[in-house]
Amino acid sequence: PEVVSDTDDLAVVPPDDGSLDRNFILLGNRSTNAMLEELYNRFYTLLDLRYPGRDGSEVRTCHNPFGDGHNLVYVGGSDDAGVAAATETLIAKLNQAGGRQGALTIGRLAEITPGEGIEFSHNPQEIEIWDASRGYGSTGYFGWVSHSKHLAAYYMTGDEWHAREFIRLAFPDDEAKRQITQIDGERIENKDDPLAGPYHYNAHMMILLWDLVEESPVFSDEERLQVTNAFSRQLDWRKGEGIYGLQRPPAAVGSRHGQWSAISLYALARYFAKDYGDPVWTQAILGSKMAFAPLEEHAWVSGEADNLFWYNTGHAPIISFMLLSGWRGPQESGVLAELLRGQEILATGKDGDWELNSASITFLNGAAYLTQDGRWLEYLRRSGIDLNVPRVGQSFWPEGTLQPELPLDMVGHWSIHPMPAPMWAARGTGFPLEQSFQFGSFRSAADDTGDFLLIDGYNGASRNPYHTFTILEQRLAGQTLLKGYRNQVLTRVDGMVEPTIAMNGALRARDVVGDFAAFVGEVPNAAYSNWRRTFVQRVGQYALAVDELTMREGGGNIQVQTLWEVPSGSWDEARNSIAVSGTAGASTPVGWRSISALRSPRKSMPEGPDYHVELGSLGIAILRATEPGQWLEMQFSLDQPVTGEVFADFIRYVDRGIYSISLDGEVLVERFDAWGETADPARVSLGRRELAAGDHTLRVEIVERGRSGDRSFIGLAGVSIRPEGADDAPQGELRNEIVPSDPVRPVREGSVFTLEWTGPADEGQQLTFFSVIGSDVTGDADDLACMRLADNAAVVGLPQPGVAVAGEYAGTQADLAIIARDHLYAREATAVAADR
Repeated sequence: PEVVSDTDDLAVVPPDDGSLDRNFILLGNRSTNAMLEELYNRFYTLLDLRYPGRDGSEVRTCHNPFGDGHNLVYVGGSDDAGVAAATETLIAKLNQAGGRQGALTIGRLAEITPGEGIEFSHNPQEIEIWDASRGYGSTGYFGWVSHSKHLAAYYMTGDEWHAREFIRLAFPDDEAKRQITQIDGERIENKDDPLAGPYHYNAHMMILLWDLVEESPVFSDEERLQVTNAFSRQLDWRKGEGIYGLQRPPAAVGSRHGQWSAISLYALARYFAKDYGDPVWTQAILGSKMAFAPLEEHAWVSGEADNLFWYNTGHAPIISFMLLSGWRGPQESGVLAELLRGQEILATGKDGDWELNSASITFLNGAAYLTQDGRWLEYLRRSGIDLNVPRVGQSFWPEGTLQPELPLDMVGHWSIHPMPAPMWAARGTGFPLEQSFQFGSFRSAADDTGDFLLIDGYNGASRNPYHTFTILEQRLAGQTLLKGYRNQVLTRVDGMVEPTIAMNGALRARDVVGDFAAFVGEVPNAAYSNWRRTFVQRVGQYALAVDELTMREGGGNIQVQTLWEVPSGSWDEARNSIAVSGTAGASTPVGWRSISALRSPRKSMPEGPDYHVELGSLGIAILRATEPGQWLEMQFSLDQPVTGEVFADFIRYVDRGIYSISLDGEVLVERFDAWGETADPARVSLGRRELAAGDHTLRVEIVERGRSGDRSFIGLAGVSIRPEGADDAPQGELRNEIVPSDPVRPVREGSVFTLEWTGPADEGQQLTFFSVIGSDVTGDADDLACMRLADNAAVVGLPQPGVAVAGEYAGTQADLAIIARDHLYAREATAVAADR
């Protein structure tokens, strides 16, 4: 035998159609042995920094993985102690084997000593997976069913009960079919023949794991043949899904349905091709590879269209296929970086927010592994998934040298997810490629503070409300004021719309100048008009939307509907404005300290995910309390003593209860009614306190049911401290508003406000509408305001007074000029009359 380094050319893992030229004994895990690393990627071992766990060990044979007659022996552990123990186990097994110089046979080995906490329930519903996400949990989307969970649990622990349960469910009697129906549902489409008929989302793990355990003596030869024949019948299930027949790259990579079908077909064909070489399996592998091949040229992925809350699920299969197949085409072409940047563009910076709800642990850890960038570990932290429980599958757990990092390079500029040229050509947008886009964002901070703008450039004709060019999200000074697909302008003439609707929006310009971020979007074929929106946001201060409509058809009854979708709000008739409830809770004045409940350890009674949940979009922890005596606690630590006024921060709403509030065991507020018609922040004083360095506990307990009856929820944002010497919070309440320039007819449907202007217009006439979006403190001398001054000008309160001009007015000539008391902003300006 020869001892070689894991980086030696002899230790290179061959491609699927390649071969090893010798047997190997491999020590370590994927993070300490380069050959094990690639075998792990290809799913021939699960040895990593989380399995077999602390002080756990594994001595295991991997028989003939490449169909060339050569075998592997893994001598592994997650730490040095585990590898040392595995080495001693192997030595003992070799001594027992006897043999002589140059001739030694050890047979199959599976000597498993699970490490601390590596044990799994016999109930598949209680088995957690590394492919879990916050939204899907460990139900099995994507890759898993009861069968694969039991195979994984058997492989990882040696518990033969799981192996026998796999066989029972693989060839089910009536009781097993009822169990499959109850637990797996649609994930097993053919419940009479489960191994032949899994849904394409969920098929691949079964065959990959069976390949690792099939030679175990726990299975009889008859059972192995039954299982192999059942898996072979799966080809009939897969071949009609559009992947098998591919012999050249399609125009684009498909949806997540097509991608998981390709992976399922690939795993199936890989298993059979190495032992049952046949053109059928060769074509199956080719078709699977062709499904992803466009990524060597461009980034057109059908994915989940503009269902952006599922963006990561439309791209996670790409990472899975790259790792499983060893193919790195998207990385070499730069397409992977472009697709991952798309996920970052969507990131709002909030913990537990929508864009990470479906992102799995393996997607985020896999992205961190392929890019060697700690930002993906930061996104994993934000997802809020519990990483401390034992899970089956592969973790892709990062080495200690890779740590979570804030994505600072995303700050202070626009990031645009472009429309790939083939997609642009297929859509026929009617405007240049460089002005066509999928979505884009601007942020002033790498976390959930500061400002954020997210815009969407096309309609994917999928599950979302109609939209063409929309502001998906807007955050101002930490307050989310706009959120949803319907922040747009719609037009009608005599109550009618055109039969052909606009599906694409052009991004004519976007820029950042000083503390102003701006974009100009245009929908040339909006109903009866060309709609152009210029949106300017002064970071931390205000935003101004200017909507210009050039009419293609005139009439006496033109309806212009400006839609605003907000987290929560109400119409203020007296102020002709939308009063918006932001989502950041109470603001933090300069010199104060705020501690987030979401980022603090918490306890509750009752406990569990049905009662104690996180609402990242609102920045609060929720206890779904129903009766007095139920409580929510948050623990926080101070690194040094603080003396000052302490506050408990909440979000009011219609489902809230009446609380008592205590700090470190002392009741300081006996009764606080948290009811509110809209979701608004509330800051409750706990008085002047002297807080020592160290740990403290805030407890909120229901003392009376709320006004909604059974619901008496607690919505805790955190704790704020005003140290002695710090300024008081501004007097009055913070008011968020959207103020239009014209009297309108408001219509509210849920969180969407439609502000309708009706009037005459001639063909070719340009109608201009202004809207101010911002915050001010009630009682100040200056208020947010917006009032028409001329056809193309408005008086604005930002809240300091100013004038906005679109075109030529009173000596000013500009596409847009904002002339205020303390600042000037202008686009394409040739003259500005700042003294008028």
